[in-house]
Amino acid sequence: MMRRGRQLRVWAGAAVFLLVACFAPVPDAGATQDRDHTGPPYSVQVELEYEIIIPRVLYFRVGSAGNTVDTVEFDVGQSLGAGNNMVLSTPGLPLGNGAPIAATSNNPGGPGVIPVEVKANVGNVSIQATVSNAQGLQGDNGQFLNYNQIRTVSSDSTSFPAPVLANASITPVLIAPSGFGGHVTIRTANWTYSYLNQTTPAAGTYTGTVTYTATAP
Repeated sequence: MMRRGRQLRVWAGAAVFLLVACFAPVPDAGATQDRDHTGPPYSVQVELEYEIIIPRVLYFRVGSAGNTVDTVEFDVGQSLGAGNNMVLSTPGLPLGNGAPIAATSNNPGGPGVIPVEVKANVGNVSIQATVSNAQGLQGDNGQFLNYNQIRTVSSDSTSFPAPVLANASITPVLIAPSGFGGHVTIRTANWTYSYLNQTTPAAGTYTGTVTYTATAP
């Protein structure tokens, strides 16, 4: 009697594990990083932002640098060749004849020559002059001499003019901008003062102060 051999069939079941990987996109973080994996040629652009804060500046100088207040002096007697002595009464007396007289003081740019400078980045600049006494320069004799007897000539009358002195109602002058669409002004000039000698005032020493003020918006 023959025995049939048993056939053992084994089915191998294959267990399949499906791994699903989920990749979340990485933000550019303000475009400070980027990547290119599309293939050559590769190109990557990143950005960097700049910020520069410029302070408002208005600088104005009349005369010597620092806190020095310069003096412009006219020794009329010395200029007329008489020193401090009496100017003799002769035909064509030069005192009060309208011939301008140069300053005799030793100023930074020479006798009666005052260097001026302005630097600003806040728009148009104007300069106003104010005198210490609306009656004029005060004499040690109790009299006054009008400020309009002092003439100011600028070496750059177009871009850096000087105010015309008077006892009152002095018109401000505008300084021409030099760059940045009219927002920046950097100018230098020399203001030269002379005594017009158009009157014959009483003998004495006349003194006064002019204050120049620069303003901007």
